[in-house]
Amino acid sequence: MRTEDFVELQKLVWLYTHIIDDRCFSRAHEVFTEDAEYDFTAVGGEVVQGLPAILEFCRGKLGIEVLHLASNIVADEQSDGTAIVRSRSLVSVRDGSISSVWYEDVARRTEQGWRLCRRRVSVRGADYAVSET
Repeated sequence: MRTEDFVELQKLVWLYTHIIDDRCFSRAHEVFTEDAEYDFTAVGGEVVQGLPAILEFCRGKLGIEVLHLASNIVADEQSDGTAIVRSRSLVSVRDGSISSVWYEDVARRTEQGWRLCRRRVSVRGADYAVSET
């Protein structure tokens, strides 16, 4: 993967956190493709299809979050031209608790640059065991 692509993918992950935390949902097109899929099932949500549905879900369900701190971003370009991007995030919520979430993204290169076409969130806690397979 070219360094320029990796930097743009990092910026994409970080931009997501600013858009969500600042409630600038109208800028979500800077992060997601129109046909994006967002899988919230691991955090009690659903799989949301398409940018309008993602925006509606974020406006209605993500109001409890206060702050994302994204880190540990790795990206691997795939033979089909997409990239698998994995990152971790600490999320501070209004009740004072902090949750650790992991994101697994599929990014696609568009005319506007890299955009997420699939995002899956998962929660990893003390009971999470890493499989060696």
